[in-house]
Amino acid sequence: MTASDSATATDMDHGHGSGLYVALVPWVLFTLLAQHSTLKVAAVVALAAAAGIMIRSITTGGIKLLELGAVIAFLGFTVVAFAADHATGVWLARYSRAIAAALLALIAFGSLLFTPFTE
Repeated sequence: MTASDSATATDMDHGHGSGLYVALVPWVLFTLLAQHSTLKVAAVVALAAAAGIMIRSITTGGIKLLELGAVIAFLGFTVVAFAADHATGVWLARYSRAIAAALLALIAFGSLLFTPFTE
């Protein structure tokens, strides 16, 4: 097996560019669960998924800004969901999906300063 065969096999195994799709999984999970479940469940599941993806990324190469941003964002959602008073929790539950979309957009635009997260 030559070096080019090995590189081609690696690209086929992991799917070229599939890292972006994997990094977006916590955001999709949060959006779906926040709509159909409680904010606490959505935040904890998304945080667990983001942490798992980030750990996998650290062990296989390097951490990406999108993965780090997801862990920070969902850690924040989790802390506020469990620590906030009832009125703040209701407000956050109502606007959580919009806040998550704004955070994702902020991460995307912030990544333009360094390496775009789509690269």
